[in-house]
Amino acid sequence: MHPCGRGFFCDNSEDIKIAMTAPVHMMEDTNGYFMSFVMPSGFDTTNLPVPDNGQIRIHNSNPAYTASVRFGGFASDEKIEEHKRLLREYLISKEIEFQEPFVYLGYNPPYQMVNRRNEVMVKIDHGNE
Repeated sequence: MHPCGRGFFCDNSEDIKIAMTAPVHMMEDTNGYFMSFVMPSGFDTTNLPVPDNGQIRIHNSNPAYTASVRFGGFASDEKIEEHKRLLREYLISKEIEFQEPFVYLGYNPPYQMVNRRNEVMVKIDHGNE
């Protein structure tokens, strides 16, 4: 995807400008790191243009119960790992079962210097699923 203006991407079959949304979901699996973007309202899998980049996949996410911890400043691998640890310890202490992977959520553009918001999130077992 290439940017076609601040806050937009348009590298798709129809050159449609699609606004970037927050948060950006970033996680790691056995294939490496990847990120997900939430599409703005008005878009779904039936009306999204086909991405020009073959590495981009469009998918629906299933609803889930989650637990998260919020932190400020610029996120680093060390800060993310620390907050994963804090969230894991809290959930274990409360005997709340969770399903990895942990997901990092970034809410701010890279040029925003103050009032930054970050979260680490994980799916939890709600008990009636």
